[in-house]
Amino acid sequence: MGGPCRIARPGEPHTQAPKCTDNFQVKPFMFDGREWESVEQCYQAMKFPDVAIQEKVRAIKKTATEKDSSHGMRVWSEGQRHKAFRKDWDAVKVEVMYRANLAKYLQHADLREASATTSCYALEIAAQGNLEN
Repeated sequence: MGGPCRIARPGEPHTQAPKCTDNFQVKPFMFDGREWESVEQCYQAMKFPDVAIQEKVRAIKKTATEKDSSHGMRVWSEGQRHKAFRKDWDAVKVEVMYRANLAKYLQHADLREASATTSCYALEIAAQGNLEN
């Protein structure tokens, strides 16, 4: 998961989807009473039952010169460093991703408007490699 999406229109070359479809997009939102910079940051933190680890992930802030993708990779990397995942992670990870995205979209009208442009087409993840975690 994560990274930009592409719009798959039948019989046409794939095109870049709106930035709002990228879990690495830095667009702060509230989730379960805490502010997160991106869906990826929230997702990586929620893997862990230990609030101290969650807060370590949440403390990773985008720098003034950093691209969203670079921030997203720093957050993703931090999520790979710890192995004490929630025991139920495999059962709840899709729900967590859904809820984090829902929170982001509900709190940003501009993202809802941008995502509406994709409603007639399939989206595909454009990221290379395996970013399942």
